[in-house]
Amino acid sequence: MAAYKVNCPVCKTWKRNTNKRELDKGIGACMCNSIKYDKHKKVVVDEALCVPLTPTEEITFTISGPPKVKKNSQRIVMGGIRPSIAYELWAGQAMFQIDKMMKKLNRAPINGRVEMEAHYYRNTRVRADLSNLHEGIQDCLSNMGFWIDDSIIESHDGSRKFYDKENPRIEVTIRIYNE
Repeated sequence: MAAYKVNCPVCKTWKRNTNKRELDKGIGACMCNSIKYDKHKKVVVDEALCVPLTPTEEITFTISGPPKVKKNSQRIVMGGIRPSIAYELWAGQAMFQIDKMMKKLNRAPINGRVEMEAHYYRNTRVRADLSNLHEGIQDCLSNMGFWIDDSIIESHDGSRKFYDKENPRIEVTIRIYNE
């Protein structure tokens, strides 16, 4: 079988890929979390190290790239059901950006009740459920150890979908939940 050189879509490093089928689908994953990110890459968060947000604290960040829905075009593989390749590529890129943001933020994982507002700027007018868009970014934040679990989210007030063909992205704001 011939080997192909591919450029990782996340970290842009070169990697040998021996699977032509994966190469044709755009998978050139390396060890930077670009594809094999999920269950075996999940960061385990120690609850004792978690700190709640202060009343004045607000965390805001942007994930560039068109947001993808986790539940669309699922595939059946030997290990069960997996999300689409497009979602896995997006999730790898999102987690790469989240990792950079977390290093810059230098904050302990979050616990306590929070409100997450997300604005999804998509480059297509194809319909997508807002709840499914939330699930993707929340899972990425959970996998990276941003918070103890996404069950601490009490509200998504203010979240919206927008159309922006030139600059697709997700703008996320996390603040303490006030009843």
